[in-house]
Amino acid sequence: MEEKCVDAAEDHISKLPVPILQHFLSLLLAKDAAQISTFSKKWYTAWSSLSYLKFGDEFFYRENITELLNVVDQTLANRQKQKISIREFWLGGLRSCHWSSYGHNWIKTFVACNIKELILTVYRPDDSFNTLPEEIFTAEGLNILDLGGFKLELPPDGIKFSSLRELKTFSNISGRAILSSFMCKLQWFGGFKFILLSRTSQFGNCRNFTATEDGFAELYY
Repeated sequence: MEEKCVDAAEDHISKLPVPILQHFLSLLLAKDAAQISTFSKKWYTAWSSLSYLKFGDEFFYRENITELLNVVDQTLANRQKQKISIREFWLGGLRSCHWSSYGHNWIKTFVACNIKELILTVYRPDDSFNTLPEEIFTAEGLNILDLGGFKLELPPDGIKFSSLRELKTFSNISGRAILSSFMCKLQWFGGFKFILLSRTSQFGNCRNFTATEDGFAELYY
């Protein structure tokens, strides 16, 4: 009797509109959302068009890295094929060698899918920083950019996105001048918030900059 009640409850939930199912899935990590998508065709439809792709920071802390990379790659390709706007993409723990193979195409997909929030961390085996493809600076709809393990460099053609409201990055001391120049280019954005995670509390001569002892700093314009 109990099993029948559970089945009935599952069927009832599956009858909810796809947008509501997608709201539920948007609260989960991608691997959990993908598992739920096997419950029914309705759940699968909700997952295959979901605009929140939260793979998390521990997605690659398992075996079969190549298979996992293909999962991310195919998921993004599917969203681009369906012309789905990506509201959020969160992925951490990626290694530099894999980023060099997949990263450029992923960034192009983010821009094509009008990404709103990008949280991306690439593991650095040494003190070097990864290069961020210039295409990301053309993402006009981007609101939040949260990066780890990257070197920020201004593109020759300048910054194109006009919707950016928050930039968070981890930088070494040698990157201060670049970040200072980057911030000066963004001064005209109203309500802009900058968060720098660093071991130093110094950041050029940028105004309205405050830092705490633990290295957390905020810059408001």
